[in-house]
Amino acid sequence: MRVHTESIPERGLAVAADLSQDWARDAVVQAMGGDPSSIEADLLIKKFGTCMQVAGAVRVVAASTCTRCLAPLEVTMEGESLLYYSPEEAGSQPEELRLVAGDMDIGWFDGTALDMGQVLCELFTLWMPERLRCGEPSEGSEITLEIRRTAGEGPCEVHAHDGGPDLKRQSPFAGLTLPE
Repeated sequence: MRVHTESIPERGLAVAADLSQDWARDAVVQAMGGDPSSIEADLLIKKFGTCMQVAGAVRVVAASTCTRCLAPLEVTMEGESLLYYSPEEAGSQPEELRLVAGDMDIGWFDGTALDMGQVLCELFTLWMPERLRCGEPSEGSEITLEIRRTAGEGPCEVHAHDGGPDLKRQSPFAGLTLPE
């Protein structure tokens, strides 16, 4: 779904997303890698000169797998979105680009329309933890993250130090000898 900048009124434009919209489903699959079972997004797009702000409440539930034991998981992410977008200006990039901390908080768009699928994909990608593991809650996050096993209950089945399988990799060259 593309929102053209000239169609955004001064008070802002409300955009809602749910499971029935293909662009929202595609954003979840691209960012989270699993099929969503629920998407709820109530966003407000505001225009500030040539720049855009996307703010609102977002909640998604999607299937995934534990990166440690490969058990099926259900991942729920919920929080407030606050993203900023500025138009890309062709040919304005200097040979050596120097970024400051504030530049990392800004996304880019073509200047004429904002792709809402890409906005949701970027948001979910920013929210996703580096690893999804059974029974490990999110700490220090601005969002609510719940990771729940869908097949069976209990902790992760793979524990390197709890009598589980030895996870140390053997070198593929360990059995080789050099010719004399």
